[in-house]
Amino acid sequence: MYTRHLIELYFYMGFTYDEIAMILSIKHNMTISVRYSDLDTVLSFIEYQLTTSGQMHGYRRMCQKCLLNGFKVKKEYIRLMLRMLDPQGVKLRQRRCLRRRQYFSKGPNYCWHIDSYDKL
Repeated sequence: MYTRHLIELYFYMGFTYDEIAMILSIKHNMTISVRYSDLDTVLSFIEYQLTTSGQMHGYRRMCQKCLLNGFKVKKEYIRLMLRMLDPQGVKLRQRRCLRRRQYFSKGPNYCWHIDSYDKL
C-alpha cells in the first residue's frame, strides 16, 4: 500500500514511469518493473476513440489520450494501430487534407457557436 501511494505521489508530481522506477530504486530501496499496458485493451480504447471524438486525431494526440487514461504504450505501437484501424484517415492526415465537420441545423438561429460563426 505504501508503494502505491509513493507511485501516485510521484506520478502527480509529473515524473514519467521510468523516472518513478529510478526514484523508488535510489531513494526508497524499492525495485519495481515498468510494464506496458495490455495491447488488446489499448487497441479497443483506440478503436472506441476513432468512433467518437478522436476520429480526427493523429498518433501524437492519441498518445496523449492513452497516457491520460492510464495506458503506457510505445508511440510506434500506437502508430501501427492507427494505421491498421484507420488507413484512410492516416493517408488524409499525411496529405494534410482537412475534413470539415458536418452540421445539420433545423433552421436559422438554431445552432450558435461561441466564435460567432453561426451555422445555418
